[in-house]
Amino acid sequence: YTAFQEDPNRANLIHLISDGHANSGVTNADDINTNFRNAQGNAPIALNTFSVGSNANNRLLSKLTIYNTGRLHYISDATVRDVGLNDELTRIFDDYRCPILSNVNFNYPDGSVDQLTITSFPYFFQGQEIAVSGRILSGEDDYIRMTITGVTRSGNTVTWRRYISMRLASQSEEECLVDKMSAYMRVKQNYTDYLYNPTEELRN
Repeated sequence: YTAFQEDPNRANLIHLISDGHANSGVTNADDINTNFRNAQGNAPIALNTFSVGSNANNRLLSKLTIYNTGRLHYISDATVRDVGLNDELTRIFDDYRCPILSNVNFNYPDGSVDQLTITSFPYFFQGQEIAVSGRILSGEDDYIRMTITGVTRSGNTVTWRRYISMRLASQSEEECLVDKMSAYMRVKQNYTDYLYNPTEELRN
């Protein structure tokens, strides 16, 4: 936290290694998250959770990760047995040492895309993939413009502009793949929204 205040371009992360069973003190996931968020002050912290073992409470760890823009890693009993917990954590932590970008945002012209999933991400690490799903609306042009922005470790803002064809797929197999990917992303987004706001509509 102190290092982040001195250099705000650094990745500000907390890694929580746990079986996810809160059995002492504050045990409610929403209360844990509220306490965590209140302790951050003006310096947002991404919380990565590491679910260890087959009996881990992944629901609680998943909620904490989603609430705090982190990533959930599953470490199975087989990995602990065959690789070792320390070696597996060292391998994962190597990816977190040097984020390639922070404050990554995907931007689209107004009215060109709807049903978008999350388009803002606190960090982009080496080996990480980012996926954004949405429905391209009909228009006069054959493409829409997408702008991606991010901040490098030196504090410089970089911008990429890409053009997405309105005819993303012309073959049935490609269309099927795009539809499946979009459906998966939508279900994942609905699950995230449900964790934030468990309404009957989202539950159904």
